[in-house]
Amino acid sequence: MKPEKVLFTLLAANAGVAALTGHRLYADAAPQGTIKPFIVLGLLGDRPIHPIDATPGMDPWMARVQVNCFGGTSESAKGLAEAAITACEKENGIIGGVQVILIRVDTRVASHYDMDVDTYQQAVDFFVHYYR
Repeated sequence: MKPEKVLFTLLAANAGVAALTGHRLYADAAPQGTIKPFIVLGLLGDRPIHPIDATPGMDPWMARVQVNCFGGTSESAKGLAEAAITACEKENGIIGGVQVILIRVDTRVASHYDMDVDTYQQAVDFFVHYYR
């Protein structure tokens, strides 16, 4: 839960994200009928980094976290993704109680429209380098 907490903390504290979502941020899934736009965060993977010059007691890890931005239009989903990138890219330090080495954008996934729920989605994957 640590890497997701880091991004959740940054997104919740960002005025641009809050202005767009009204603080509708969720882990893993949003409740059915959630008002758009909103964000759903999910951990894609987490692994240790094994540096040769590791400091004893400092265990660096790298996680990949997906931030799924949902909107009523393609533009709103993409705009929310841009706000998420602005909130998280290149951040470091103690965030949400976690010592973060660096956060970087990995992939911006192609946007998607789900006609069953009339929702546009833009996903952004972040690498979160942190100490466990």
